[in-house]
Amino acid sequence: GSSIRASVQRIVPSGSAVRIGLANDSGEPLNVELHRARFAELRLAVGETVYVVPRNVRVFVQDFQI
Repeated sequence: GSSIRASVQRIVPSGSAVRIGLANDSGEPLNVELHRARFAELRLAVGETVYVVPRNVRVFVQDFQI
């Protein structure tokens, strides 16, 4: 019920973590960071559909000035 369906757009190893760029059904970007061990367990690949349950959410709003 509280999961978000998304597709894997990119996978970027970064030190001890792996950053994963996702896009939800509306095309909105989601960024996920996993420890390398967890990433290895999941065996994710670009183009794959995943279901994400947010835990530590941070939202960044663009600052517009007119």
